[in-house]
Amino acid sequence: MQMSIEEFILNNPIPEMKNTRVVAILKPWIDVGRVGSLTLEKLEKLLGAQEFSKFRKPGKYFDFTRIRPYTRQEKGSKVFDIPNCLINHAKDSENDIDYLFLHLMEPHNNSEEFCESIVDFLKMLKVKEYCRIGGFYDSVPHSRPLIVTGSLTDEQIQKTNGLVSQNTSEYQGPTSIVNLVAQELEKVNDIEVTSLMVHLPQYVQFEQDHLGTFRLCQVLCKMFDLKYDLSDEHKGQEQYKYIEQLIENNPNASKDIITKLEKQYDGKYDEDLDTDFTINDLPLLPDIEKFLREVGNRLDENASEDK
Repeated sequence: MQMSIEEFILNNPIPEMKNTRVVAILKPWIDVGRVGSLTLEKLEKLLGAQEFSKFRKPGKYFDFTRIRPYTRQEKGSKVFDIPNCLINHAKDSENDIDYLFLHLMEPHNNSEEFCESIVDFLKMLKVKEYCRIGGFYDSVPHSRPLIVTGSLTDEQIQKTNGLVSQNTSEYQGPTSIVNLVAQELEKVNDIEVTSLMVHLPQYVQFEQDHLGTFRLCQVLCKMFDLKYDLSDEHKGQEQYKYIEQLIENNPNASKDIITKLEKQYDGKYDEDLDTDFTINDLPLLPDIEKFLREVGNRLDENASEDK
């Protein structure tokens, strides 16, 4: 029997939860290559997560002419799926930790109330950590280890042991209103707000980036003391080998641009990052060469400005 708490409905009564950690993704803003979605799916499968809650009236926040409901057949009957934000729950009995996995979407309406309702719900559940994960495109080379940046606790920094760059983001510009959730939770003394973002080469736009997924999984396993291999790293290795072959076999490819990206990468990120990691064959989006030329022009412009 369903029950309601403020803006949310629950399939079952709230279980007793301890040391509750939230792992959240936001689609589509920071889920390129579906790295956040794939990572969450792997965690949920590993821990046996079950649906916990969702918005009671998602139409209050989402425009269903922009994200359409979906109809499908299930056991001979038609099922109508309405887009919604899902919250799934799992328990790690070995470490005595509960997990809430948040599948968030960008709201179209009543955005501040959307964020407030999530903050209030998580505070009511007395969560201990809110961790945002995802990925975004960056001017980084495919030939270097994928960088994961983020904000972690001191204990998590020790556990991840060089897998996460502590370089702070210098980004300024448009962002997601959902960042208000983290901003408000940071004001709560008993809640740690952390984040992990993997930087993907902008010219390697896979629909599913398995190497990026592996990097997030690798870090999360260290952070949360999970002793399982959450991702098939071989898929990622094969994907990026495909890119290398594509560039090597194309006489028109701007290999000097890759070299510039490598130099920029080597100068920006710490040398002590752990590079001992690796993770299908999906098609590339078009215009790789065009992008490389554009990146090359930007690098040249930046070099001129620095002189």
